[in-house]
Amino acid sequence: MAWNLDWSEIDGKWVAKLLWDKFRIDDDGLLGIDRKILRIIATRGPVGVDTIGSIANESTETIEGMVEPYLLALGYINRDRDGRVITEEGKNHLALLRKVKDS
Repeated sequence: MAWNLDWSEIDGKWVAKLLWDKFRIDDDGLLGIDRKILRIIATRGPVGVDTIGSIANESTETIEGMVEPYLLALGYINRDRDGRVITEEGKNHLALLRKVKDS
């Protein structure tokens, strides 16, 4: 018996959910590294990218090129003269993640 896959019967939402779960992407599209950096900024206060990179074990190029732009676009962090700081939206997102994890 041969198995044939009819792609027209594949539920795209199911596939997307499967991939999001596999890569641990949250509802706002944050990956694990995004959440890790957001937590570092939340706990360390105004912090420079070199310090973030050192703590997260990531290159400054990765942080400045991939993670930081997305967190800025979502309004989860701001940059000021003292470094990166978390916003109220960022704090709310972390609080929501804690609630989901605790339940």
